[in-house]
Amino acid sequence: MNIILVRHAKAEQSFSKPDIQRDLNPNGKKDIRKKAQRLTEKLEKENKLYCFSSSANRARQTAEIIIEELEQQSFQIEKIEDLGIYHGDFTLVENELYNFENNDTLLIVGHQPTLSFWAREWSDNYISFSTGDMACFKILSESPLKAEFLWKIE
Repeated sequence: MNIILVRHAKAEQSFSKPDIQRDLNPNGKKDIRKKAQRLTEKLEKENKLYCFSSSANRARQTAEIIIEELEQQSFQIEKIEDLGIYHGDFTLVENELYNFENNDTLLIVGHQPTLSFWAREWSDNYISFSTGDMACFKILSESPLKAEFLWKIE
């Protein structure tokens, strides 16, 4: 199984609403659409795809754009809502890993610094995530979770 960590795309700067309600800005939408198109070149259509997203508006919007691009290329993807990702809690996601098959791919749309922390925990690699960046890991073991870093879309 592969896990692709995705940092949400560039969001609006807003001091008038809570952080969780910040939306993507126009450049963020454009940028993540381009990166999602590049993602389609790295995935195999016969593999099942799943997407977990943080509950923050900007992460959900990022996930929706990625899903839209994948579906346009005939990929089948199932979206699953937040399982603690906004707060950096991987426990609920980790508990779900047992429900997936070896050839499944899970996209997780989240935030910094959590994504870099998870990447380091799983693979002993420090990976920096700018907005919209994606990094793929092949799961080697589930308990404890260990993975091999495969590639990154910047």
